[in-house]
Amino acid sequence: MEGLRDPTFQLFRLGLGFVDGMDRGRLAGDWRHERAPEDLRDGGSVARYGALVRARVGGWFEGAGPRELDRVIDGPDGPRPGWALLAQVTDEAAARLRLLQAALDRSGRMS
Repeated sequence: MEGLRDPTFQLFRLGLGFVDGMDRGRLAGDWRHERAPEDLRDGGSVARYGALVRARVGGWFEGAGPRELDRVIDGPDGPRPGWALLAQVTDEAAARLRLLQAALDRSGRMS
């Protein structure tokens, strides 16, 4: 799990970074490349973190109004509407998921 801990955390962090940015109206720093905190030491702890992130993201979308994604969010890449940020996060998450899948395939953990 050690070699997959940071990439898996970062995959979940993309979703959390999106909702945090939408809630605050800005993205703080380069949240896309944070390393997993030390308390996420094994697969179970990363999975629990992922469950919390999924709940937070799901809750945000349930509570978002119809024009929420039109709001302009400030960030390191400049201001842009929430829908553009969502597209970027979705593309990045898909790319990271493909990398994780490849790493698992190479390790023999997936069949």
